[in-house]
Order: sequence, then C-alpha cells, then structure tokens
Amino acid sequence: MRAIWDVRRVPRAEGKTFLVTGGNAGIGYFVAEQLAGSGATVVLGSRSDEKAAAAMDSIRGRVPGARVRHLRLDLSDLPSLKSSVDGLDGLDAVVLNAGVLFDEPPRRETAEGNEVMFATNYLGHFALTGLLAPLLSDGAVVW
Repeated sequence: MRAIWDVRRVPRAEGKTFLVTGGNAGIGYFVAEQLAGSGATVVLGSRSDEKAAAAMDSIRGRVPGARVRHLRLDLSDLPSLKSSVDGLDGLDAVVLNAGVLFDEPPRRETAEGNEVMFATNYLGHFALTGLLAPLLSDGAVVW
C-alpha cells in the first residue's frame, strides 16, 4: 500500500542532499526549511552570502540539528556556474526555484548580452541542470 501524502509530515530524508536555488528567501526558504526538518542536508543556492547566512541561521533556529550550507550561485552569470557546481560532491535532487522580477529599468542585460530576468529564470536553470546531471543520483529535478 502506498503512503498517503501529508504536507504536514514530509517523508524522512536522512542521508539525502538537496540543492534549492533561491533557498535564502520566499518559497525557496520554506522548501529548504521543510527539507532540513525531514533530516536532509540542504544546500542553499544564493548570490548573496549575507542573505544565505541569515536564512541558514533561521533554519538552524527552527530545526534543531539542521544540516544546511551555502553554495554561491548566480544564475544570471552563466560562466560562473561551472565553478559553483565544482563545489558540490553529489546530490539526490535539485529544486529549481530562484527567480527575479525587475520593474526598473525596463531592460537589464548580463555581460553576455542576455536580458537579466531571462538569464536568471530560464537560461541559468537550464545550464545549471546540465552541469548537475552527473551529480544527481536519481536525476530528480523539481522546477
């Protein structure tokens, strides 16, 4: 018989490692906190060292014994992704959550000439997934 899913009781995930892009804020933070509460090791992918540190402190304060760490990850900077991924040993899954929305100025471009929202929200995740594929034990990607 298959277990019934209960959002209030996430299945245990001891021994599993998850990368959550944008895990320092918003939905990504809550995903990271829930995964940490399930016993998983959580890697917060974030551009900001300060925001990631605050998120890790918060998770550790709410989840005693939480195993959480930061991976510097700027999805809008495609050339930097390889060196970010080189800092990982292995993953069981990745949650592609990070995203940006800018109102002003109306158009921003990356050094490569890509529009920043498109680069961050789509191109960066696409490139990251390709780089992570060899590290994903089960190939689990949640977008």
